[in-house]
Parts: sequence; C-alpha cells; structure tokens
Amino acid sequence: GPVLLILGIFCFEWYAFNCVFMLRGLGRWKGETIEVAFFRAFFFNAFWLLAIWSFLRCAFSDPGFVPRWWLDQNQGCRTEPSYFGWMPGRPSTCGKCEVPRPERAHHCSICGKCVLRMDHHCPWVGNCVGAYNHKYFILMLFYGILAAMTYGSSAAPVLAAMFGKGGGHWTIGNLGVKGWGLFSMGAVLSASLCLAMSILFLSHLWLMA
Repeated sequence: GPVLLILGIFCFEWYAFNCVFMLRGLGRWKGETIEVAFFRAFFFNAFWLLAIWSFLRCAFSDPGFVPRWWLDQNQGCRTEPSYFGWMPGRPSTCGKCEVPRPERAHHCSICGKCVLRMDHHCPWVGNCVGAYNHKYFILMLFYGILAAMTYGSSAAPVLAAMFGKGGGHWTIGNLGVKGWGLFSMGAVLSASLCLAMSILFLSHLWLMA
C-alpha cells in the first residue's frame, strides 16, 4: 500500500545517495574538496534518519483514540448525540460509533473510532493524525524537506544539465551509466518530494498559527 511505497522511496533515496553518489562517485564533483563530501554525507544521513524515525512514530503511534480512563470517568454523565462534529465546551456522543467523546474529538470512518484533536487520516502513513502523533507528522515533513534539499543541492549539476543549463560536471569517482541513471532519478524524485512536502508543511503551519 501507500506506506510501503513511502518506505520504498526512503530506501531508494538512501541507496542512490550513499551507495551510488557517495560510494562510487566519492560524494563530490571535480573541483570540490573532501570536506564538502563529508558534510553532504553527514547532513543527508542525519536528516534521513530523523525523517524516517518521525515517519515510523507517526505511523505506529496511537493518534489519540479516546482513552479508556476518560470513558470510565465519564460513564453515566449526560451527553448529547452529535452527528456533524464535536460540541464546544462539553462532551458529546458520537453519532457513528455511539461512544462518548470529549471536546474536539472527531470520528475517523477509516479507523472506526473517535480521535482526539483529529487533523486527518493520512494514507501515506496508514494512520490518523491526531493529538498524540501530530508532532511526528510535522517533524517528518520538516526533516524530509531538509533531506530532500540536501540531496537536491548535491545533485544540482545533474538537475541543471537536465534543463540544459549546465554540462561537463563529473564526479571524482566513476558512477557508470547505471549509477548516473539511478542518481538522476533520485535527484528528480527528491526535488518533487521537496516541493510537495514544503506545500504540505507550510499549510499545516498556517493552520496551526
């Protein structure tokens, strides 16, 4: 499903950067120093690890399902049914799962439960984004953008050559034809992901402001 697709993209980007560009191409273009390659490797892998850690925490954490202790404490309390959303200032009974829920809890039709401060159900992480894992969703976007920017800046000569604005850039090591193809695919993919994640990240910041 979509979750396996995202994990596949994570793994492909890591392979194209580390096993192709860093290992075969020695991580630098002709005229660049070895310090440049070191910093590229450090920052890309640091951001990549933080991004996939945030992705896994968001995917496998409890998004904020109504806790059992809240249901036990509010058992017998009078609640009104609500079919269109939560009721400001007081608990309500969900019209779909017919379970009491606190203020600002929404029903997720995919999970079949009410989620505290639900934002949306994200198919790319296979989970709801709610009160308990919203932080990890934002961090995933943030670190993913930084990792994609690091890859894209490292592959700037490749991207420039694709648009006819450069040429004659060669790595210190030999990438080979297959290596060039894989690294170029990773460059285009990272640029596309950076744009998509930036739009999503900024829209969430605007909603939280």
